[in-house]
Amino acid sequence: MNEIDATLVLAHTPFLGAASIKKAVDFLGSASAVLHAIKNQIVLPFTLRQESLDYLLNCENKTNWQEDKLLVEKEMVTIIPYTSCKFPEMLKQISDAPPLIYVKGTLPEKKTPWVAIVGTRAASFQAMEDAQRFATILAQKGVVVISGLARGIDTAAHKGSLVYSPTCGATIAVIGSGLCDIYPTENIQLANQIAASSSSAVISEFPMNLAPSRYTFPKRNRIISALSDAILLCEAPRKSGGMITMELGAKHKKKLFALPGRAGGENSCGNNWLIKSGLAQLVDHPEEILAALGFTSDFTHLKSQISEKCTFSESQFTKDEQKIVGLLMRSQLSLDELVGINSMPISTLQAILIKLILKKIVLELPGKRYKLNRN
Repeated sequence: MNEIDATLVLAHTPFLGAASIKKAVDFLGSASAVLHAIKNQIVLPFTLRQESLDYLLNCENKTNWQEDKLLVEKEMVTIIPYTSCKFPEMLKQISDAPPLIYVKGTLPEKKTPWVAIVGTRAASFQAMEDAQRFATILAQKGVVVISGLARGIDTAAHKGSLVYSPTCGATIAVIGSGLCDIYPTENIQLANQIAASSSSAVISEFPMNLAPSRYTFPKRNRIISALSDAILLCEAPRKSGGMITMELGAKHKKKLFALPGRAGGENSCGNNWLIKSGLAQLVDHPEEILAALGFTSDFTHLKSQISEKCTFSESQFTKDEQKIVGLLMRSQLSLDELVGINSMPISTLQAILIKLILKKIVLELPGKRYKLNRN
């Protein structure tokens, strides 16, 4: 049995956790050696439960890992086992490193810092704008942006990091489910865009068809933290997934940053607590993170290039798109307000708005309100 198959067997074994698998693999040198040892009754550095032992002794007849392997091949996913030289070195350092990762896309090489951008799913519009702006500027400098593909801050971070793709933008989405069960479903298109972009990937430690659950997301967060050189919290309540990632980051000795939040705001309690406790550095601008990571260049050109990318010319729009852009140049407008101003059918208007959102020209705000993306 080859190393990938052996690792798949260990990963699918009931009641055998990541920490135990890592301990066994480190002890014997490979997943294949672990299976050989079990079949030959060689003593492992821990005691196996009977259910685990029965599974491992009869693994050739077990279908779950073999079905998972078939899905991997069908979906053109790459499996990187813990023992591979391609397995991220920083991820190997944690005690409960996953025995393997499933990769859709191209995992970037570790040539520049990797920065995680995290926060609440129920983010304010300002926090999402900040997440996208920070991600865009970091990615333009060559930093790999990591997040969890969730709604809110994660989505904004991934989209921001892809503004300059494929020239230099790169992002890694670490998900809390299998790669065949992307969650939330509205981010399937974003996941596909990430996987198709240069040096970007969607990754998971979970079997291809595993559904997300309350238990998988905290496990996902430890991978986000482990892969990162630094973590930025954009907005999060005191008890939240974003705070779990920051706490893991502190345990993993990462550089922690937080945007200042509104005084007394529930969604800002996590940020403000981290700043007051001295666990995270308050930052207002992406340049502060870049400086902390050792970038010493003048950053003025980054802002100018991003501004140029977001300027609008009439030639890039259809006649109907020009009408909508012209109206939104004056102020934010709701869908109802746009319908009232225009004579076009609502279905046509909605189709135009979707196109402009996909082009990153228009941003959709809570409550079906729209504004131009001037960042």
